[in-house]
Amino acid sequence: MHLLLSIITTFALMAWPLMVMMSPMMLAAPGAVDNKAAVLSVMLFLLFPVGIFILFGLFGINYLGINSFLLAKISAVVVCIVFVVFGYSSLFINMIKGVPNSGYAVVNNTVYFSGTVISGADPDSFITYDSKDYENEHSTSLYASDNHSFYYFGKRVCDVDPRNIKGQLISHKLYWLNDTQVVLRNQIIEAANPRTFSNFDDNFPQWNYSETEGKYTVYYDDEILKAVDFDSFTPLFSGYAKDKNHIFYGENIIVPEADLQTFEILTTSYEFARDKSNIYYLSGNETSAINGLDPDSFEEIERNYIKDKSGVYHYSQSDGVQRIHDADVESFAVTDYDESTNSDALDKKHYYMRGEIVSSRSDF
Repeated sequence: MHLLLSIITTFALMAWPLMVMMSPMMLAAPGAVDNKAAVLSVMLFLLFPVGIFILFGLFGINYLGINSFLLAKISAVVVCIVFVVFGYSSLFINMIKGVPNSGYAVVNNTVYFSGTVISGADPDSFITYDSKDYENEHSTSLYASDNHSFYYFGKRVCDVDPRNIKGQLISHKLYWLNDTQVVLRNQIIEAANPRTFSNFDDNFPQWNYSETEGKYTVYYDDEILKAVDFDSFTPLFSGYAKDKNHIFYGENIIVPEADLQTFEILTTSYEFARDKSNIYYLSGNETSAINGLDPDSFEEIERNYIKDKSGVYHYSQSDGVQRIHDADVESFAVTDYDESTNSDALDKKHYYMRGEIVSSRSDF
C-alpha cells in the first residue's frame, strides 16, 4: 500500500512544476487578481505537496524512506519561493491591506498602480479616467493625472503638463491633448499642435498631420516625415503615400524611379502598384519594379499568380515575384488544389504548385 501511495505521489509531484507554470492562467480573467477566492485558490492549489507530506507524516508514512514532516518543511520553502517569484504573495498581502492589484487606486492617502506605490503622486488631486467618456477605449484606464504629473502604466510621463489635459480618439488611437502638447502613451508627439493635430483619413490611421502658423508637419506612426510637400501629400494604402516629389513607405523614400503622377496602388490585393511604365511589387522598403512586366496587360489572378501578355508569374513574401518560364500564357489557369496531381494551376503542357512545375499533363 505504501509503495502504491509513493508511486501516485511521485507522479503528482512530477506534474507540480507544470502546474506552477500554468498557474498564471488561472488569474488571467479580468478582475481575477482582485478576487480573494481566486488568488487563494491558486495558492492552495500549489500547496498540495505540503499537504500530502503532512498527511503522510500524520499516518507515519515515509516517502522513499525520507521523513515526511521534513519533506513538508522543504516543500513549504519551495512553494513560498514560487509565491514570491510569481508575485502571489504580493497579491495576497495587497488584498489584506485593501489595495487593488490592478489599475490605479488611492488607499490610506497613498496612490497605487497594480498594487505598487507611485512615489510622489499627490493623492488629493489624483484622478483617473472613465473609458465611457472615450467610446469605451480599453486603454483609458492606463492613464491618470494629479496636479503636477501625467501618468501612463503607473509611470510619470516626463515633461507633460497635466493641466487641461483631455483624451481624444483620433483615427482609433487615444491621444491626450492639453493646451500645448499632444501625448500618445508615454511619448510627447514632436512639434504637434493640439489645436490642429488630426488624421488624413480614418482608412489610413498611420498618417497624421499638424499645422502651426501655416507650417504643416506630416507624421507616420507619430514620427515626423522630414521631406514632404503637404499640399500634394496623399496616403495611398497602409504605410504607403506620395507627394509631388516622392513615394513613401513610412518615413522612407522608395522607388525614386517611379512616375509620381501615374503611380497608384492596385486595389485587387494591395500587393502591387503601377505607373505608366512599370508594375511594382509592394514589399515595404524593398518595393521595386518587376522587370519585363507590361503594365497595360497586367492581370492579377488567384493563388498568388499574375500575368501579362507575354508571361506568367508567381509571388510570395519569401521569394518575391518569379517568372514561370515554361508557362503558356493563353492556356494558363488557376484551379482549386487538386490532390491527384498535387497542383493549384495548369496550362496545356504542365501542372503547377506554387509556381513550380510538378508534372507534365501527358503523365495523366
